[in-house]
Amino acid sequence: MASTTKPTRAPSVAGATTALVLLTALNFVNYIDRYILPGVQEQVKHEFHLSDEHIGRLTFWFMIAYMFTSPITGWLGDRFPRKPMIVTAALFWAAINFLTATVHSYDSLNLRHAALGIGEASFGIFAPPSSPTTTSPTSATASSPSST
Repeated sequence: MASTTKPTRAPSVAGATTALVLLTALNFVNYIDRYILPGVQEQVKHEFHLSDEHIGRLTFWFMIAYMFTSPITGWLGDRFPRKPMIVTAALFWAAINFLTATVHSYDSLNLRHAALGIGEASFGIFAPPSSPTTTSPTSATASSPSST
């Protein structure tokens, strides 16, 4: 009797390349977004009539949100599939960026900036371990202590 087993396929190189390109592009935009405030700080101060203290508070609340969200997203990333979490985090982060157009006061700017910290913490925790280079079986074997 002939066996009708399907041969196992190696993971698609095209799929891994697509994932790498998308995650790299999102990470690039993430860093641009994070450092945009210092670049436009004087314009923001003028537009909203803010002091240096107010600008400092924007960064403070961003970091507080980032700091408290990171452990939670790390715990979630260890226990649940990362792909849906990456998509959700990226969509949340994109929505917060699009909401920048609705910011017309310092309080809404501060709330938006804190929410951006949540989005960045989520994406920053979920995405790097999911990149194709860290999830391939050969790289995991090559970096394990028992293979040296």
